[in-house]
Amino acid sequence: NAKALKAKKEEGNKAFKEGSFEEAYGLYSEALTIDPNNIKTNAKLYCNRATVGSKLNKLEQAIEDCTKAIKLDETYIKAYLRRAQCYMDTEQYEEA
Repeated sequence: NAKALKAKKEEGNKAFKEGSFEEAYGLYSEALTIDPNNIKTNAKLYCNRATVGSKLNKLEQAIEDCTKAIKLDETYIKAYLRRAQCYMDTEQYEEA
């Protein structure tokens, strides 16, 4: 499972770097179904998917993904920063 998860995450990262955001979003979503017990990696996947979501203007979904990442790993600063940026982009300044 760990290998499959890592491979799918790499695929998503590659698609993201190439600017294929829809593809990356799908790959990260698929990766999240592979191993629900791999908390650290899933937190990263949610945050990665949130990054792609914000590029695709799926800001509410991105905020939800960041929140899920934070629930899995409360020390994940990147997820807090991404969520704050999405809140700013949707003019939810109090939440940010």
